[in-house]
Amino acid sequence: MFVNHQLSDALGHGREELEVLGAPVPGELVHPEDAAALTEFRKRLDETTDGEVLELEYRVRHADGSYRWVSDRGVVFDRTPDGGPRQILGLVRDVTPRRRSEEELSRQAAELQRSNKDLEQFAYVASHDLQEPLRMVTVYCQMLQKRCGGKLGEEADEFIGFAVDGARRMEMLLRDLLVYSRITGAGTGEPSTVDCEAVLREVLVTLSTALQESGAVVTHDRLPLVRVQEVHVHQLLQNLIANAIKYRSDEPPAIRVSARREGAQWELAIRDNGIGIEPESREEVFGVFRRLHGNRYAGTGIGLAICARIVERYGGRIWVESKPGGGSTFRLTLPAAEGVE
Repeated sequence: MFVNHQLSDALGHGREELEVLGAPVPGELVHPEDAAALTEFRKRLDETTDGEVLELEYRVRHADGSYRWVSDRGVVFDRTPDGGPRQILGLVRDVTPRRRSEEELSRQAAELQRSNKDLEQFAYVASHDLQEPLRMVTVYCQMLQKRCGGKLGEEADEFIGFAVDGARRMEMLLRDLLVYSRITGAGTGEPSTVDCEAVLREVLVTLSTALQESGAVVTHDRLPLVRVQEVHVHQLLQNLIANAIKYRSDEPPAIRVSARREGAQWELAIRDNGIGIEPESREEVFGVFRRLHGNRYAGTGIGLAICARIVERYGGRIWVESKPGGGSTFRLTLPAAEGVE
């Protein structure tokens, strides 16, 4: 057996010591938790076909007492007449820096996941538990406005109006935050086969008042079956169509819902003839509480963030194609229902 200087330097043991102990990596130096895997690896190596390369990563005790990760690759290139291995070419590399980086990334990913779950739980609890006391504030502000309006002076009426509007807006924010936190939370249900066209019909009934008041016309292609939760398709279509109505131009809204197959996914598109979006804001619109137009339009600025959260839950993506004054087309991908073209 021959051991080169690189391996002896990596392990901190002299070449002669390693050659006497045998291997190229002696069993005495292998971490106890990896010993069984290494024994199986060497057994399998003896049974490999000509030219077959095997690889295993395991920990080896350095001369300083610490453990290093090594990658051990072996191939039998000469056999005895009875087929047993006569000569084995082995390549042992120190991969400790890479393994430590992977472990650190894994630790950070796990920590981030825990942090995200904590934040989701906090958002849910905060938005849920705050609704009742806020409802009480809203009710009493409205009672004050109704009973004392015009009796306390013009300035007082203005202040009461501010309080009522603020309470209503806070209710909307908490409601939407609760919806947002529920999307990926526990107990949200399992995906099923959903008919997007049937859901669209329900959405149009829900939005019938807004459609009539704005003079909007919604047309659509034959829409597909997707594998998601039905409530999520409803939220997607309702948010995007409602936005198309809200951010309309001087012309009555003309909204088109279409779909096309993209491999294992369906791409849905909601096109409108509204006011459009500036190029630099196409990513920003999907952020939480992002309102590009300030208070010119009602809303909380969380609708598109909800859409993005839903689509990401199913491994899809959402984006917008738009230009100011030229309308917008929101595109998103969802998994196709199995066995359906």
